[in-house]
Amino acid sequence: MDLIFADQKWKMNKNNEVSGAHFDYGNPKDWPKDYPSCGGMRQSPINIQLQDVGMIEPGQQPVYRNRYGAKPKRMTITNNGHTVQLTGEWQKGYTPTISGGPLNGTYQFSELHFHWGSNNFVGSEHLINNHSFPIEMHIVHWKETYGNKTEATKHPNGLAVLGYLMSIHKSPNRGLKMMQMGFQHIVEPSRSTKIDPFPLSFFDPNVSRQKTARYFTYPGSLTTPPCSESVTWLLSVRLGNIATHQLDSLRRLRLSNHDNHNNRPTQQLNGRSVSSYLEIQFSNADSM
Repeated sequence: MDLIFADQKWKMNKNNEVSGAHFDYGNPKDWPKDYPSCGGMRQSPINIQLQDVGMIEPGQQPVYRNRYGAKPKRMTITNNGHTVQLTGEWQKGYTPTISGGPLNGTYQFSELHFHWGSNNFVGSEHLINNHSFPIEMHIVHWKETYGNKTEATKHPNGLAVLGYLMSIHKSPNRGLKMMQMGFQHIVEPSRSTKIDPFPLSFFDPNVSRQKTARYFTYPGSLTTPPCSESVTWLLSVRLGNIATHQLDSLRRLRLSNHDNHNNRPTQQLNGRSVSSYLEIQFSNADSM
């Protein structure tokens, strides 16, 4: 579990690594005062204007999601004061990875988390033609050649994030349903709990059946301080689903600074281009 030091800016994990920082969503324009990268030129999220998106020609290598069907040995959820975060531990050789598409190398799963709003009409960080969605899920990966996530974050191509915009549906999201079983233990910030392990494919069962899906990609940053400009974004075009009661359960989790939302406003594109790739594809050996 993360430990909060009330008299320090940083929050440290059990390995004495920086795992979060003090900030709030009331005045995100002030973030660059303490975290200069938050005022950089390749910040995220952005508003994606469809008429400006470039198409990648057919025949390009897809993004492969490898071992997303592998069940971990252990899984933990944490309320870190800014979101609910999911981490896991897999048997050696079975940790989920992504590769291909615009990625040069293999990127290993680190954690996933969610961004939501104060009501069902706003919440996503990325916008599509100025339209917001109720919630956005981020699946964070780090480039294996850098050895660990901390080192990878220092490089412009160190991280790759799969982003999923979600719409309200009568059917609950299967992965989030598994997480909800532990929410009662992490209502307060800086609380963690173990949950029953399940494969990451639970979050996106439609891709599992359809095998492919289009996505947007662009160079960007982490959307929370320190806003490191090290992320290749892979934003799925196809919407995920979430039930209303699941959104409500997320809003019942208490965030730091009495924040009632955790979505950062969109940032300037600053000349960056957004491209559309044709597919994300599961590898054949996706489970164990």
